[in-house]
Amino acid sequence: MRQAMVERTDARIMLGGRVVGHQGKYPGILEEACLTLGVAKPLYLIGSFGGGTRLVIEALRDKQRPEPFTRDYQANHPRSAQFTKNGGMRITEQVPLEQLEESYRKYESDPLIGEGPVDYERCVGLFLNAKIEELRNGLSEVENLELFETPDLDRIIFLLLKGLTKVFE
Repeated sequence: MRQAMVERTDARIMLGGRVVGHQGKYPGILEEACLTLGVAKPLYLIGSFGGGTRLVIEALRDKQRPEPFTRDYQANHPRSAQFTKNGGMRITEQVPLEQLEESYRKYESDPLIGEGPVDYERCVGLFLNAKIEELRNGLSEVENLELFETPDLDRIIFLLLKGLTKVFE
């Protein structure tokens, strides 16, 4: 689903985002940021709301690997799987990381389902090795640094509109 979304969008604006208790391969913000950076589409990171976006910023700007974006941390904080059983009963189960990893290994060569293995090192490494200009968002480095920090909503909107206008003019 996230891969399809990134293919059908022109830019990604990110803020907040949970880092534990998620249902997917990675916390959603991390996965979407990796996919967006990987296809060189404009990426806007608003850090004042904390969460996963703040951690992506730490990796990109500060060149530090955030602990919640490590395999060990994720293994100690299982994700949740939610599904509906026959009869309409909604169920939530904890899914250990090892079970998720095995599932991705099992199906990675399937031509319909195939995805790479769960690899926090690779995913976070994209940001540890990237430069701010690789966000390709029409903002200067100074403007991106401001977007990473400012709590001023008017300024956030101004920066987003400035970047989007520049990218899509």
